[in-house]
Amino acid sequence: MQNKILHIILALLFFCVCETTAAAMQSENYLIPNSVFSGGGSPVNSENYEIDSTLGQPTPLNGSTLSPPTSSNYKHGPGFWYVEFELTLIELSSFTVTPSDREVIFEWTTESEIDNAGFNLYRAESEDGEYVKINASLIPAEGSATQGASYQFVDESVKNRTTYYYKLEDIDLSGKSTMHGPVSAVPRVIYGTPR
Repeated sequence: MQNKILHIILALLFFCVCETTAAAMQSENYLIPNSVFSGGGSPVNSENYEIDSTLGQPTPLNGSTLSPPTSSNYKHGPGFWYVEFELTLIELSSFTVTPSDREVIFEWTTESEIDNAGFNLYRAESEDGEYVKINASLIPAEGSATQGASYQFVDESVKNRTTYYYKLEDIDLSGKSTMHGPVSAVPRVIYGTPR
């Protein structure tokens, strides 16, 4: 008799847990805690997941500026959750700034550029300040998937003896962007060089 009662209690408990889980899964937005989910077969896709953190990968991941990282393309693979970050496919090999008298000269080089639309430059007067775009229009891409390119831009809207911080943004043809930097420069008179 006790075994039957125990089986009935366990069955009711199982039913309640299943109902609660099913109701929770009706949401369009999921918050996934720091835990491991097991699964099998093909990955399950969703359009709108938000992650608190993932197994072995605290925020942020892969240079993401999102905290916690979010993605519109989440996959549930066997044993864990992971993010597919959509970074641009532009490989930057250098990004330098050279201060001069009332100007800052930017030079950057890419190793390769896949579907690159171009670049924007942003300036702020403190490293964590508000960055404002300084180029009037997108600096067009010149590289390709097999060959990079070299670029130059001059910021002439600066004052001497003031520290400026800069970020470089690359944008691909689908509108995704990646930020590089910041780097800093202090414009000043450089004696012995013609202006």
